[in-house]
Amino acid sequence: MKKLFITLALTIFIGLSSFAQAFYGGVEGAFQNTWFMNKAVFDRDASQDVDVTFGQNYGIVAGFMFSESFGLEVNFLYNHMGQKYVGEADPIAGILSDYSSESFVNTIDLPVMARFGQDAYFNIGPVVSLTQAANFTYTKGTHLNDTLQGNNKNLYQKMFVGVVLGFGGDIHLTKRLAIRAGMRFYYALQDIGGVNAYGWDKATTIERDHLYNLTHPENDDHWGHKEFSTNPLTGQLRLGVVYKVGK
Repeated sequence: MKKLFITLALTIFIGLSSFAQAFYGGVEGAFQNTWFMNKAVFDRDASQDVDVTFGQNYGIVAGFMFSESFGLEVNFLYNHMGQKYVGEADPIAGILSDYSSESFVNTIDLPVMARFGQDAYFNIGPVVSLTQAANFTYTKGTHLNDTLQGNNKNLYQKMFVGVVLGFGGDIHLTKRLAIRAGMRFYYALQDIGGVNAYGWDKATTIERDHLYNLTHPENDDHWGHKEFSTNPLTGQLRLGVVYKVGK
């Protein structure tokens, strides 16, 4: 899958370069605030609560300008995003004390974005992400039942699609060399899988809701399996260096 990903990136690069009037390339990194949007967690009470979480991504950028104010930009990025949680004891779930936990996912991202503008720009486009690693850590509290800890990559989608929207500007050091700074927002359009604050995936949440429903017939969705869908959302501060060739 990774080879296919790299081949796709090279194919896009070669295809676009044959039509471009100008080209720019460089490196870029981002510090990001990340959220794993999941109503099965966000709609719970204090037993599952989200905490502020940060991550980063970095990699190679390449742009192709077809006119003075329109072009396409391709990035090849290594991305680290996640969600931290804090919660109070929930004896029904087997959580006997207050706890904290965190889920983090590493991906390789390939955004392909339309770029509007010259030195000041706006861009938007799709992102294909390939999952490289995923980990869940439960740092306090006691589980009476088995739960996933450590590597849980198997509970995430191998590949998923999102969308990015960003803006920024190039600060020229010379005619061709520039520092670029901007902001970007990312949202995964697909459910990427994963776990809740307890480390339960959707299948486990369904099982727990079924058991709870046996003694509480009026409630078949106590832990929210019907709303279990994880869609990452990030806000990024980006900084990089690019070199321009052509007009």
